[in-house]
Amino acid sequence: MLSPKRDAAAARRFFRKALGQPHTVNPRTITVDKNAAYPIAAKAMKKSEELWRFAKLRQ
Repeated sequence: MLSPKRDAAAARRFFRKALGQPHTVNPRTITVDKNAAYPIAAKAMKKSEELWRFAKLRQ
C-alpha cells in the first residue's frame, strides 16, 4: 500500500487486511508512517466498531 495516492479508503483496506489475519487480535497500538490518511481511517473504523475503540494510532 505504499503509493503516492494513498487515501483514507486505501488506509481502511490496509487495516482490514492486517486485522483480518488469523493471528491478529484487537491491537492496543498501531504504528504507521505519518500519512494523513491513517488517522481518518482509524477514526472511521472505531466509529463503525471494526477497530477496538481503545486502540491508539502512533505515527
